Amino acid sequence: FIEIAQHQMIHYKPLILEYSNSLNEKFIELLLDNEKNKILIYNLDQQLKHENTIGFIIFTSSFLNHENRFYLLTMAIHHEFQNMGYGSLLLQEFIIFLKQKYIKQSKPNKIILHSTNNNISFYEKNNFEFSALLYNNYRYFLHLYTLNLDF
Repeated sequence: FIEIAQHQMIHYKPLILEYSNSLNEKFIELLLDNEKNKILIYNLDQQLKHENTIGFIIFTSSFLNHENRFYLLTMAIHHEFQNMGYGSLLLQEFIIFLKQKYIKQSKPNKIILHSTNNNISFYEKNNFEFSALLYNNYRYFLHLYTLNLDF
């Protein structure tokens, strides 16, 4: 992963729009404007070039007294690399990244995300567990999933 500095995040808007064709532009702008959010770019050779980027993750974190929470806000894999195992690899690398960079304490850690019906099987295949069904402002259901990280 290459972690993108906050002041550079807006420069990745075109890449994020291209890779996540189901997200609307305003939502992406809100994600990029929030200084608590972080972008991780996953690429083939650690060279930060558009043509070798496989995918990305945008996440934020919350370090509470009783647990650490990492909210996976969105992730996407370039269409040429989809259905080849890169999504699962991206999640595995994300967990390693969290362990190396953020998880220093011996309290529970978990990744939390919302999913639409289209992605449920992917997250379940990657050991996320269903937590709740939420109804959002756009009148469709979101599924809340969590992955407890045992290090």
